[in-house]
Amino acid sequence: MTAWQQLVQQGILGTSRQPSAPPLPPAIAALMATGQEEADAETHFLQQAALLTQYEAAGALPSALDEASGLGELTPAPAESLRPVGARAAALLHQLLADFDLRLVVEWLEHAARNGHYLPHETLPALFDLAGKQRSLPAALAPCIGERGRWLLALNPLWQETIAEGFDTNQWQVGNTNARATYLTELRHRDPEAARQALEAVWHEEAAAERAAFVAALRPNLSAADLPFLDEAFADRSLNVRIAAGRLLAALPQSALHRALLQELRTYLQIERKWLKRQLVVTLPKYFPDQWHEWGIREQSPLGVRIGQKMGWLVQLMALVPPSTLVDALEVDAVDLFNLIRATDHAEALLTALLEGAEQHQDFAFLLAELSHLLRLLKLAQAQQSEFVDRFSRYAPILPTAERVRLVGEYLTITKTAAFGDWTTLQMVFRHVDALPPRMTHTLLTEQLPLLLTRNTRDYGIGRILLDLAYQLAPAEYATATTTFRASPPEGRPDYIDRFLQIYDLRRQITEAFAG
Repeated sequence: MTAWQQLVQQGILGTSRQPSAPPLPPAIAALMATGQEEADAETHFLQQAALLTQYEAAGALPSALDEASGLGELTPAPAESLRPVGARAAALLHQLLADFDLRLVVEWLEHAARNGHYLPHETLPALFDLAGKQRSLPAALAPCIGERGRWLLALNPLWQETIAEGFDTNQWQVGNTNARATYLTELRHRDPEAARQALEAVWHEEAAAERAAFVAALRPNLSAADLPFLDEAFADRSLNVRIAAGRLLAALPQSALHRALLQELRTYLQIERKWLKRQLVVTLPKYFPDQWHEWGIREQSPLGVRIGQKMGWLVQLMALVPPSTLVDALEVDAVDLFNLIRATDHAEALLTALLEGAEQHQDFAFLLAELSHLLRLLKLAQAQQSEFVDRFSRYAPILPTAERVRLVGEYLTITKTAAFGDWTTLQMVFRHVDALPPRMTHTLLTEQLPLLLTRNTRDYGIGRILLDLAYQLAPAEYATATTTFRASPPEGRPDYIDRFLQIYDLRRQITEAFAG
């Protein structure tokens, strides 16, 4: 972090929270010595900011840079251990950087990493500068910077920090609540223990609203290792913090709260056998226990207006636990539970509770069971296509990539040319599939898209949808796309179709450049 960045951090946090000023560069440090002992922290901060602003604007002579950075004693970069890219791939990277198409730059970098190549040396400074501004680049850059890249990084701490971290660690210190929570969530995906420790270090300094937001950010990679901290948060003086911690404890089978919730639910949900059939017996709560406030259940829930107050309580209670654990507690499987619920007089409300619980706890195994069940009903003409599309679009963000592709493939197989009645429906499905396999791409290009193109091509919204698809379709099917989209003469073709084909063709060229 530069002296200026440290000074900005002090200004955001306040001199009361961070009283010590960052060290100035040696060339101007002496200028601050005069009268420093007489100034208060705020005055000293403003004086330092004024001086550092002028210093940054003035720059430095090359000789001074050499001396300050030790450039006079540089040793050459080591020989590369990776393979160089071919001339065609290098030319494509230069073109993509000139076009500033960062999605294609990332795709190029992913190909280079998979094939064990290092970047063309002349592109390293531009890519390192971009990595500090574009969050998608650092992770893609790191595997293919090569020995020359590591050598350059050692000369510039700003580059080194950007590539090493992959995201802005400074956000945890100086960002607003949302930015800090986002940082914590990202760190949680990379290093769960480090994220929890970062929160523990500042826990007692944060306001209640921040504590609640930051606890909720710990949901990714939740494990029994988090229990001691979550138990502490569950005893917080703030109700909102206790509720946020309780949401996470409810997902951990090892927690006392999880066991208490399942025991409570068994009071209201029981499976009984009548003759040869099982049925779900639902008993509504008779009163609202005080303990439920601590669990985040609202006595005056908006749900109560539509489904009744007591059913509203039960829906909230059910949504607190992952449905998979409820399935285990009732000794049924997911599809059985769906069917048992659908046979009750409270089907809509109870299904809502199950699905809210699945979303909240990212219980994707349960969501997959529901989506697979919908596909079976769709195949039997017992469900509407819109039901699957709506549910898939809602659940897809927390489903594994391979499962998204599988579900969309099954949907296309069942519905064939009737899969998409309009462009919006197509977008709802495919925006959740980053890379379409060749077979699915071929089906889309030869069956679904030709039908949609005959209905409407003049809506500008269609252009945005097609441009997104250009980054998702399998490059091997580019020739199929040219047949589909160049059926009409150029003068009658919307501009976005040519742009779609241009992007798609560049992706084909990238793939071929690394295949040789």
